Amino acid sequence: MPFLSPFSCDKVYEKFKNQSNSWYAGLFTPRSDEQRTTLSVSPYGNNCFAISVDSYPCKAEGEVIFHKLKLFYPVAMILGMVLFYTADEVGRSILFYYTAGISLGMIMAVFLLLFVVSKFIPQRGVGYAFMFCGSSVALYFFRFIKDQIVKGEFADIKIFYAYFMFAGIISFLYCYYRGPIESARGLDIMRWSLQSVALFMVYYSIRCEKISLAFVLILIATKWISLPAIPHYILTRGWIPYRVQSYFRGPRFITAEEYEKEGVEETAKALKALREYCESPECNTWRTVSRLKSPKRFASFMSDGVDITLEEQQEFDETSFDCMSFLTSDEDSQDELAFGEL
Repeated sequence: MPFLSPFSCDKVYEKFKNQSNSWYAGLFTPRSDEQRTTLSVSPYGNNCFAISVDSYPCKAEGEVIFHKLKLFYPVAMILGMVLFYTADEVGRSILFYYTAGISLGMIMAVFLLLFVVSKFIPQRGVGYAFMFCGSSVALYFFRFIKDQIVKGEFADIKIFYAYFMFAGIISFLYCYYRGPIESARGLDIMRWSLQSVALFMVYYSIRCEKISLAFVLILIATKWISLPAIPHYILTRGWIPYRVQSYFRGPRFITAEEYEKEGVEETAKALKALREYCESPECNTWRTVSRLKSPKRFASFMSDGVDITLEEQQEFDETSFDCMSFLTSDEDSQDELAFGEL
């Protein structure tokens, strides 16, 4: 059994001791006649490895294969980046929901069966022992499947087809019964889980640890730091002239308060310009008065500046008050809107 460490030989020996004392040491180690194992060694830094054998004398052979570019790593990095930025859309996808649910159900069906059976055991200690031993058997079961797939003999074992087909059908029915995730918290958990998997893929797709860590931090920064906020921060600091800023700024829509204030100011400005024009020599007074419906009211406007009567002001206020029920601000809650409609 080979042991590899990118740090020192002491770490290799420590890993050997921990592996020898663990109860699951033989579950995932290859057990074949050739005892062939492949180690993936990082091309950066030093690497220490050791080989542990069960009996002496023993013959061991090693072969070093150099890969200039292994296609698996760039593909994993690209898929991780795409998954990181599209985690929200993927988490809401129905296809992903059923695919992930069926896959997880086929893997966890054995453990779920062990958990259900352990609940029917009266003694709690015996139930825990059954769960512990059954989990070991389940791990050995999946390890055996892996070995059969590697040897190419998986297609000859029909019981595995029956197991995965039965577990897949049960998982599909359960996912169909529960339905896709709709709660906001559930979607958040799904998005965070997918983003964690994506960061894991990106981190292990780059062999240099420092570069991979920096790349992961850049991905996190670009995801949670708003990119449009950076130009806004630069423009608001006055580092760029206003005329240059006007080419980059989009049209800004005014609020209801600004609209009302601007209407009052522009109306007063227009009335003042009208009075100045009527008092100027350019205005033909007699011709203008002959076209008016109420010359007396026009004379009052020219002398006192009153453009509307009290009755018109009162009618305008009542009309504006009636229309206010249809105007709501962005701060109104959904409950208030529903109450207003009732």
